[in-house]
Amino acid sequence: MNSRYGVAVLNWELLPRYIALGLAGGIGLALRNRVKLGGLLCGCVAASFLFYILANAGTWLSSPEYAKSFAGFFQSQTTGLPGYAPAWNFLRNSVVSDLLFTLIFAGCMSLTRERTGPARFSESRAG
Repeated sequence: MNSRYGVAVLNWELLPRYIALGLAGGIGLALRNRVKLGGLLCGCVAASFLFYILANAGTWLSSPEYAKSFAGFFQSQTTGLPGYAPAWNFLRNSVVSDLLFTLIFAGCMSLTRERTGPARFSESRAG
């Protein structure tokens, strides 16, 4: 049971979020041999958008407040529910934070590779 939201950790309403996280991980696996900054940043933005769309689609499907129509789906992806911050704020914050983390992580990996050199880096991974 999730103590913050009072819902079971394994429930069908969370399934789209789990699928989105799995797909984001799949994007990361697909990029693992292409360690170019441009590819990492594109994959990062793609994963952010994918998670946003699937998570909001799950909320649209499970929430009685949204009309089960294209207009209701569009509302779930943009303005959200009245009384809450617009849903696109979540997308903006996710993209910015994901890009920042990716840049920091890529920078740290690059510094590590420069300091240890490719041979020592691969030896340390094997041991």
